[in-house]
Amino acid sequence: MARREVLSRDALAPDATTNLGLWLDRYAWKLEQEDVHQHHALTLDKVRAPEGYARAYERRRRSLRALPGAYADGETRLYVIELIGRAVVGIGAASVRETNLCLLRPWGVPYIPGSSLKGVAAHEAHGRGEGWQKPAKPGDAAGLWHQALFGDVSESGAVIFHDAWWCPNGDRVPVAQDTTTVHHKEYYEGTAGPCDWDEPTPVGLLTSSGSYLLAMTGPPAALEIVEPLLRDALAHRGVGAKTSSGYGRGRLVRETSPLARELSGFAMKPVQPNTITAVADQLARLLERVSFRDEERAAELVIDGLLKASRTVWKDWLARDTTDTDGTRARLRPWFARALAGGAPVVAQASTKATAPAVEATPDRRAVRVFFVPKDAKRFELRVEGDKKTYKSHVLRLGDGVEAALRAHPTDGVVLDVAFENGKPTKLDLPR
Repeated sequence: MARREVLSRDALAPDATTNLGLWLDRYAWKLEQEDVHQHHALTLDKVRAPEGYARAYERRRRSLRALPGAYADGETRLYVIELIGRAVVGIGAASVRETNLCLLRPWGVPYIPGSSLKGVAAHEAHGRGEGWQKPAKPGDAAGLWHQALFGDVSESGAVIFHDAWWCPNGDRVPVAQDTTTVHHKEYYEGTAGPCDWDEPTPVGLLTSSGSYLLAMTGPPAALEIVEPLLRDALAHRGVGAKTSSGYGRGRLVRETSPLARELSGFAMKPVQPNTITAVADQLARLLERVSFRDEERAAELVIDGLLKASRTVWKDWLARDTTDTDGTRARLRPWFARALAGGAPVVAQASTKATAPAVEATPDRRAVRVFFVPKDAKRFELRVEGDKKTYKSHVLRLGDGVEAALRAHPTDGVVLDVAFENGKPTKLDLPR
């Protein structure tokens, strides 16, 4: 006797502990469209999110936050994709049903594959002009920027897109029924032309909704470029199938840790000589908990803001010779030293947390990371870390070997000895 006949006879039914993906693929007792619709309705009414999923999600989130980049000074950034309405991701994957939906096998909850998100970001980039074009045909090289960020047949891209897991929210799995209608079935099969009297064929499908945690790993400069591409792609193009009908639209939001949000409350907070001790003690306690790159970045921004609001008060307090009984000044001095030295924080080649520059930092010379910005085969510009402007290459004097080093690292940049004049870079040299 066929398995489906046995299942139909015994009338097995799902309950709250049933794995949604397993049940849909292995326990569909009939495959006619009307029966599939009833099967979907019964399943979605009974099944709930697994009890252990929230713990697994949190473990993965913490692991991703601590994941180092695949490049020197690389990092992993977390984002939340907030779907606007519904998405149909994985509709064409192999399934016993006519349509499918991407569900995590161990948990039976929806997710968005990283390959799908990488694809929509690359598609958005293809309209950005020269250097972004995709390969003309399989086997051809892509444009310089496309190759560097997304890769092609010759090399992998600089940015890794991790699968986006559903952010647990209650016990209901964010999956719902929907319908797509085939109006000219024989025409699509290639057996006849479309006619007004063709009978429409409704096909049931499943859609997902909710928010999803995405992680992207790579050099900071590459992530800064890819982030707006993916944000625009989700807002205007969508991810998955049926995007022309409005499915798959979403918002991309940076995910920050509770500590980073707590630190942001200090930004631009003015202090007075009689209140600075209490503020410094609270800040030092928060900085002791910093362990991830996004928290370190938030701390650097907070200290920059504090100095902008009360620079003199902080400098005088840090320079006092009075006994530092609780060690607060000793804990804060390394953090403030980088900002007081002037300019952007120095990122050394060996570690994302290293603070020692390749050369001694002075107001007119320091080590910073410089990025190569190609214009065409002959022209290029440069971007200095911490500076929003780009500089034409002929304006800056380049020391021996600098151009070759920059061209060899178009996405992760090169730490260079940069000479400044009136706050503007004038000459670049390899570190001595």
